[in-house]
Amino acid sequence: MHNNNRIGDIAETYAAAYLGSEGYEVFPNFGCSGPADLVIWSKEDNEFIAVDVKRINPDKITGWGRINIPPKTPEQLGLDVLFLLVFLRDDGGVDRFMWDWQAEEHNARLPDKRHTVGKAPPNRLMIPR
Repeated sequence: MHNNNRIGDIAETYAAAYLGSEGYEVFPNFGCSGPADLVIWSKEDNEFIAVDVKRINPDKITGWGRINIPPKTPEQLGLDVLFLLVFLRDDGGVDRFMWDWQAEEHNARLPDKRHTVGKAPPNRLMIPR
């Protein structure tokens, strides 16, 4: 997969299917721009949530296993947009889905590099699915 727009479309399709299987009603943004790719509705909470899908390539995560979460725009911050990270491999398969706050918690649990001099970093990011 080489076309970034196409990769993003595939990640959004996987995300919509995943969120639908989790019980959300999913409403895609059919435009090419905007602060969110999807709006989901939680029947349980009667709440609408704006979601921006971010593709993460798990084949490229090495070293300390830190997940690089892109920064949110001021508009996304103002609208409380959540990022849904889709770990989409180069072969088109999905490893896992993760909310941005889960990735932040994961990163916070990683050892601080300044205090682990001499220890070898793990080869791959391992998060239970």
